[in-house]
Amino acid sequence: MLSFLCREQAKLQWYGESYEYRDFFRYLTDSRGTSLLQWKVAFKNEADLKKLENSLTKKVPKSA
Repeated sequence: MLSFLCREQAKLQWYGESYEYRDFFRYLTDSRGTSLLQWKVAFKNEADLKKLENSLTKKVPKSA
């Protein structure tokens, strides 16, 4: 269900196509405090994912 909602939300953000379950998606992803389950969603292109990869990759210094 969450995958479906993410695809629908992506179509809204990228193509402006509205969908029926926007309120449900918002309910699942809006902040509600620390004691409840909360989904986080990010829509990234290849360049953004590369930046993320570089920030998570451990940098090993070159030895002389």
